[in-house]
Amino acid sequence: MGKPLLTSLSPYTRENVADSRHTIDLEPAGVLFWNLDAAQAGLGGDDSWSPRTHPEYQLLERSYAVTFNLSPMGAASARAAVQRAKQLRA
Repeated sequence: MGKPLLTSLSPYTRENVADSRHTIDLEPAGVLFWNLDAAQAGLGGDDSWSPRTHPEYQLLERSYAVTFNLSPMGAASARAAVQRAKQLRA
């Protein structure tokens, strides 16, 4: 099995999140955005006056690639996947 794929769902556009100063400023776009990430960098440093991301959390490559397959599943497979996800979180 390969590396885990990082995913998230958001009702906000990336531009809306980037342009807002406070979460109260965010306006739902009316659709959900499914973000698929091959990798994710750290948020910043240890304090507010040096917001540098630690080197071990920086993404230094200029490009990344990820492949995955989507396939439909029946109700029994979906229940099994939910159970497996719960086991992985425990």
